[in-house]
Amino acid sequence: MKRNKSYLILKAIREAKKILINVHPHADLDSISSALAFKKVIEQIDSKKKILIVSPEVIKEDFSFLGEEVKNIKVINFSSFDFSSFDLFLILDASSDDRVTGSKKIFLPKSIKKIVVDHHLNNRIVADIKLINEEACATCEILFKLFSDWQIKIDRYLATLILAGMVGDTVFFRYFSDVKNQWKMVEKLLALGADFDLIKKNFFSYSFSFVKFLGEFLRRLKIDEGRVNDKKTKFAWAAMSFTDYQQFGLLSTGQSFVADLFLAAIKEVDFGFLILEKEKNKLSLSFRSKEEINVAEIAQRLGGGGHKNAAGATVEGEFEKMVEEILKVVKSS
Repeated sequence: MKRNKSYLILKAIREAKKILINVHPHADLDSISSALAFKKVIEQIDSKKKILIVSPEVIKEDFSFLGEEVKNIKVINFSSFDFSSFDLFLILDASSDDRVTGSKKIFLPKSIKKIVVDHHLNNRIVADIKLINEEACATCEILFKLFSDWQIKIDRYLATLILAGMVGDTVFFRYFSDVKNQWKMVEKLLALGADFDLIKKNFFSYSFSFVKFLGEFLRRLKIDEGRVNDKKTKFAWAAMSFTDYQQFGLLSTGQSFVADLFLAAIKEVDFGFLILEKEKNKLSLSFRSKEEINVAEIAQRLGGGGHKNAAGATVEGEFEKMVEEILKVVKSS
């Protein structure tokens, strides 16, 4: 842990009276677990602190197993929310303003002090303190090291939250970046009482509509050719319009689930991506690749970002036209 930044973050938390913590749009286990864990730790440091976890979207019922605190996450409109009574904003697991606010047209307020803790490549958020570790498998991994540095007492619930975040972003330990050390962290969290069975039960639990949604995305997959850094490549891709998406009940995590489990596993391709029109004229992209292909560079050309082998982006426009534009970018990367 970078000791100086660790001290500065702790100092800022001690000095703040009212603190905001974010959950990013299209929330996942790492985002929600990071926010809940940090709130619990701040309360342990000073129970008098006023802390509010905010999100631009309603949190899905799927995450309720993380505890009653999930229900207290407040949905806000970042363009009209009054930040004036808060003196610190902890921004977790987000690499750009829109990954906090939910819109490329809404930016973070300049008036409030901001601390960013993140593990994505090329974090673009302007903040007073930034703790970025691109080698971490999840933001929860960074927090585990940070809390240990602060000598925080990590109980069963806090250990479960941290492990859940690591499980979510590694697809149940499939994508470790530092295998030896990250398995040691898992061992420590289990020794601290992390509820592995609770996480496993809820991670591998799907509705029938979810399974049908996965099947439909897999049915649409096709293989195409392009170039990445002047090297000829093959990629798998599929797209689903908002009209088709509505038939499955607007599921929140199906797209990333298909991307995580299948795209990089297809023998014949180097990488893959899925396009899902989650809102009318708002397309979400999920990229996954084999080790040698950096899909974060492709995502950045589309206004997004992420990790070398797992990245994403959001583009706006008419569905069919934007699918064509995305394919042009991907083929010429």
